[in-house]
Amino acid sequence: MLLSILSKRTMTLIKWLKLELKHLTVDLQDKVYLSLKFNDNDEIVVYLDINGDSNDLEILTSDVIVVRLITAFEQQEDLYFDWKYPNVGHWIDHFHNIFSYQYVDLSFFELRTLRYSIESIVRTLEGIPIQILYVTNGYDVFRRVLHYFPTPRLLDIIDKELPGSHPAPCFEFMAKLLIQNFDALYFHSSIPFTLDSLLMMNSPFLWTLASKLSDRELNMYIRFWMNNPSSKLESLGLCYRSLYPDEHRPLRVFNKDVIFKGIDYIERPSDLKRDFQYSIDFHSYQGHCVCFYGGYDITRRDGTNCSISIDLEYSTFQMFVWP
Repeated sequence: MLLSILSKRTMTLIKWLKLELKHLTVDLQDKVYLSLKFNDNDEIVVYLDINGDSNDLEILTSDVIVVRLITAFEQQEDLYFDWKYPNVGHWIDHFHNIFSYQYVDLSFFELRTLRYSIESIVRTLEGIPIQILYVTNGYDVFRRVLHYFPTPRLLDIIDKELPGSHPAPCFEFMAKLLIQNFDALYFHSSIPFTLDSLLMMNSPFLWTLASKLSDRELNMYIRFWMNNPSSKLESLGLCYRSLYPDEHRPLRVFNKDVIFKGIDYIERPSDLKRDFQYSIDFHSYQGHCVCFYGGYDITRRDGTNCSISIDLEYSTFQMFVWP
């Protein structure tokens, strides 16, 4: 009854404020975090299961609810409620209802073990389309997660191996993963990403951290793209730096002569500002568009144009295929 009453009041307020929910993330950690993202600056985070110990996500309730507001990247004072709210499934239904939204993003990023039974997670989210799936690279964990949730639009695999987990995935597993129709893939440092991986990838968008591809391999991929009109690629991002300070990597020096050997290109002025609009919402990764300066333009034999941006300061190689 409480949520029903709240829904009517909240829906009126939402319409008046013209709030549009961009992402609803179900984050499974020691507690359940429900994050509502409205734009790049505003977010509401609801913390559930503060004192609970249930391993059944479907029926999990919480005696204490903590609501945190984040506006313009500034965290406001937490709000505490001590009445007993409905279970997690009802919370998700509630937010879907008041915001006229139908998706969830599902995060296993901080999951050391599957505290909540995978069966209860499946039951709770049954029939709800998954937009973004965040998974640790504990092979035993994300192998099970991908089995039960095989079709997110964006798959994000974090890098650090966790105690007690199997090593990073083998080539055979990666091959099966890459040929699936994910809209986007986001890989971190310890994911074994090679030129063969890049060639077999079937996703329009890829971003990978701590890349190890050589200049010669970059040249080979550009040539492959130039001779492959059926390529679905829209955006490729290779970052040669690690996010972790203990993972020391030398500064990546790109050799333009090797990268563009045998390839006709036009070098644009370094002060030329260019905006590339993504066709899907990358949430906190890239936003809806990316701005870069200059770059190298290449035309494929079917007339399709791409721009390559090489950032020496951040050791990144990016390729954008223009619509």
